[in-house]
Amino acid sequence: MAFLAGIKGGVDLKATDVNDRSAANLENATPDVLDNEHERWEYFFNSGCRTWFDLIKDHTFTSTFCTLDPSEARVIVEHWEARRRLIAAASSRGEESEPSAELDALLTRTLESLGPLKQRLDAAVAEETAKSSEGKAFVKLSTRSPKDSKKALARAKASYHSRLAALDHEADDNERWVMVRTLARPSTHRPIDPSTHRPIDPPPTDPPTHRPTDPPTLSEEVTKSSAIANGDEALELLLDSDRVYEDLEYALRGPPAPSEPSTTGGAAEGATDAAASSSGGSAVACQGAVAQGAVAHPPGGEVTLSWNMELVARAWDPRLTPESEYRGIAWNGELSCLCQYFHPLYFPGMRDRSEEVQRDIMAVYNSPEVKNAVARLGGHCIIDFAWLGPGEVIVIELNPFDGVCLGTFPASTGLFLWDEPADKLVMMGEAPFEFRMRDAPLEAASLRVQCNQDWRAIVHPSPTQQDQAA
Repeated sequence: MAFLAGIKGGVDLKATDVNDRSAANLENATPDVLDNEHERWEYFFNSGCRTWFDLIKDHTFTSTFCTLDPSEARVIVEHWEARRRLIAAASSRGEESEPSAELDALLTRTLESLGPLKQRLDAAVAEETAKSSEGKAFVKLSTRSPKDSKKALARAKASYHSRLAALDHEADDNERWVMVRTLARPSTHRPIDPSTHRPIDPPPTDPPTHRPTDPPTLSEEVTKSSAIANGDEALELLLDSDRVYEDLEYALRGPPAPSEPSTTGGAAEGATDAAASSSGGSAVACQGAVAQGAVAHPPGGEVTLSWNMELVARAWDPRLTPESEYRGIAWNGELSCLCQYFHPLYFPGMRDRSEEVQRDIMAVYNSPEVKNAVARLGGHCIIDFAWLGPGEVIVIELNPFDGVCLGTFPASTGLFLWDEPADKLVMMGEAPFEFRMRDAPLEAASLRVQCNQDWRAIVHPSPTQQDQAA
């Protein structure tokens, strides 16, 4: 595509300041000004899981895809907007708390209207919970996850403070913020027994180093509260997420549908692959999966719009730790840089293993399967890895990176800044490859500023927030 064509163009452990942009940006509901907004829409949604999963299924986590009809997406969007109006109305009346009875009634009506979707999600979740040692799954859009769900955060807050009160020592700032995992990354990278079609349990390992008296981490609790066991629980999180609203509202504003399905160019190529079951992935719950060229039918007989969105269930596994996750930038098909995923934090045990981590990640990236997946996204993308030990690397996911707006914000690029000229040269492959990790903890004030603002209100509440909680 012309859009993508127009953006082609040793280990260095470097500390840097990064601004937080982890909260959902609702301004994205208004289209960015680009030469071709239709191409941006297609690039964004054609970069979802469906495009690259089959190519790297031996290097990533198992997934079950589930159809999301445009009419169902519209129900989710309208629920979010109605919920916001109810909360605003209560605030205008001077009420300090949310109108829980009205919100509960709205949720009940919405869940009832999404009954068919709930049934499909039940099947998809069951497929993945069967592969999880915890019997849990994680559900996301084919683009982003509901990790910002208010319900999940409320449950995490209560559990976090309960564990904090039980500690026998004072936790410092870096300990409080060390995140076991922000996103409930699924992991079922275990061989499947062909006779039972169930995962083979790994041999026993040493007990985890995390002790009951270790400082609790808020994101550990957020992760646990995001794990679900059925379609109802999945829908509650999806209905309560700004990120989900943001992506679905944008998806429903797709360009006019083509007369024939398009299968040409960059991320769009191959997006019409059949949703057939395969090793490491399944479409058991999504007969007729949505793909490029599918259409959304707006009410009132307006112009038919393109539609390219699904739900994805992935088995939940707590093995991933904060220090295991790394983010890379691919440019013109090559991995140009790498850094720790949780960029505000300091992991003292990993700095000495940086060369080993880099070598293992590069080996997986340079596999034909992963290189082909990157090419499917036009050669430019953000790619996340989990380093689980010597020689064991899992690709977590691929996300769009266009050099214009998608993926270029500081929270997305971690320890590299797209607006910093020297960093931009590295990210574009015009300067030597760099791998960056923090070599010392951030000062308390800097750490608080850079971490998620919703979590900051829990870990370090302001006096006003403390009074409201009292």
